[in-house]
Amino acid sequence: MYFKYLFWTTLLVGTLNADVLGEVVERGKSLYHGVKDKGTSIYRHITHEESDEERRTREFEEIWNRIRGKLVDGSELYSQKENAPEHTFFFGEDKEDIQEDIDVLLNDIIALLLNEDLLAYQEEIEEINAKIDESELKLAEYKEERVGAPIKSMVHTTKSDYDQKIKDTQDEIVILKNRIHHVEEHLKERFAQLGVVLSTEQIEVLLSRADGHDIIQLSLVIDVLKQITNQILGLMRESGEDLLQAKRYYGMHLVSLALVVHLQQQYIDRVNALYLPKIKAIIAKAEAMMDRTNQLIDQEQDPQRQAIYHANLRAQAFTQKVARLYSEELIRSRDRMQVAQHQTKKNLQVAENTFATVSLSSGLYNLIAQSQMMFDKISRIQIPEIVPFENLQMEQKYKELTKQILKERG
Repeated sequence: MYFKYLFWTTLLVGTLNADVLGEVVERGKSLYHGVKDKGTSIYRHITHEESDEERRTREFEEIWNRIRGKLVDGSELYSQKENAPEHTFFFGEDKEDIQEDIDVLLNDIIALLLNEDLLAYQEEIEEINAKIDESELKLAEYKEERVGAPIKSMVHTTKSDYDQKIKDTQDEIVILKNRIHHVEEHLKERFAQLGVVLSTEQIEVLLSRADGHDIIQLSLVIDVLKQITNQILGLMRESGEDLLQAKRYYGMHLVSLALVVHLQQQYIDRVNALYLPKIKAIIAKAEAMMDRTNQLIDQEQDPQRQAIYHANLRAQAFTQKVARLYSEELIRSRDRMQVAQHQTKKNLQVAENTFATVSLSSGLYNLIAQSQMMFDKISRIQIPEIVPFENLQMEQKYKELTKQILKERG
């Protein structure tokens, strides 16, 4: 490329004297290498892929900067709660009042923890699914319009034109589904980092469930809280035996434990108050439809119409079967979460008692260090037992029910 540039430069300035020509050539050479170096630099910047370790470090630094002040506020609230009276009749705050302030603070921290990085997978999948729905609708329209299209025309879209549109749209759907597979693989890697090994099929099931995003978000937040605990340990180590600083950091750790309990309770409440009632209503509707269909079968004499009713009855029974399985799995997941929360509450109880009584910073340090194992254990307990779908029909019905459950989701 450089010699091509040199040739054209020489041809264009052939009438100039040797000195001028030499100067032009040198400038051309300098310009070429400058553009080349700049292009190489830009290429390297564009093609640089952030490693998992770099991404996790960046995410954590951003989160730490956002919530550090809230953790300090939480530590101070726990100190106030420690010294507050059990009840007040007229003035001042009692322990219950301060606990309410802590709960408000916990919700603020959760909003900051569930940032765009942790929610990116959900937004991307929702965006891709919306595009798939749009493409499938477009595909149906093309097939409908192809029926009445001419074979040849200079002004109208022909059957062969629609054939190409249909093929292009089908290819687009394949590409979009591959993008979802890429997100699923990324999620599988994130769970592996948490010590939870899930297959691609299990990730697909998790993403098909109404509570799937709740479980994923909770797991990722607990992973962040584990990193926060590591950071607190580092700060405490640097503070030496300074008891005042040690209690401040231990108070920040208390907030982390309280956050886990709070998030677990939110999940339990959503299953009890939202998901289970919705699936129960779907089961009741399926049963009512089956009763009505059976009545129509008894009243119908025509064999062809009877055959249609029987086909409808099988479809309704399948919906009822999948809905019951769905309900059972939600209940099992809720129960596992309650077991996990029971463990977390016990750790929080010990931590609150220790915060009020311990006098050595080394004792606080050791207790925080022990909680890291608790985070790992809790992460594994609260992941539901995920059984891959028996077949494609079961998967499609699950997704259909999930859409119904989430239709009025808050």
